[in-house]
Amino acid sequence: APDRRWFGNTRVVGAKALEDFRDEMKTHVHDPYTVLMKAKKLPMGLLSDPYKRATANLLTTESFESTFGKKANRKRPRLGAAFSSIEALSQHTKSKASEFEERQSSSSAMTVGDGSTGYVEKIFEKGTSKRLWKELYKVLDSSDVVVQVLDARDPMGTRSRKLERELKTKEKRHKHLVFVLNKCDLVPTWVTRRWVRRLSR
Repeated sequence: APDRRWFGNTRVVGAKALEDFRDEMKTHVHDPYTVLMKAKKLPMGLLSDPYKRATANLLTTESFESTFGKKANRKRPRLGAAFSSIEALSQHTKSKASEFEERQSSSSAMTVGDGSTGYVEKIFEKGTSKRLWKELYKVLDSSDVVVQVLDARDPMGTRSRKLERELKTKEKRHKHLVFVLNKCDLVPTWVTRRWVRRLSR
């Protein structure tokens, strides 16, 4: 059912009321003896004066005529105080790019058991978060039959031993685990038959 608050009265404020309140706030803002009641119900973002926002007026630093007019004298791009020429900017960009590549390579490389460094694909980190496992445990607690879908090309590689160990605990021993072999059409029938025999034990 929809929330009943959707159909109730909404708090709407007009521009005139907001302006009056702003003027009233200016007179009492520095008064330590005046307290604003129900401040949470007021749109404090709208109450701040919009005219105080800093605006970068480009026409004060450089006129429109001197940039785009007939007497425009801007011939080469301004690169800022740090770079005197295009070559200096190019050199700076190359050094920054090499620094970034070094950082990326050090973060993506990880030490394998034999001490060598190997690259780890991001796809292998999927499904390892604690939040995901918490949700999975909630599903296991609330269900009586758990279906585990295995790939017929590699059933042992797609099998979750952690989930099976969880179902063998004393509290969850009454739950049933069903294996489903998927993509059986991609392997010979004798392979499927052997896997069915082995997984049925």
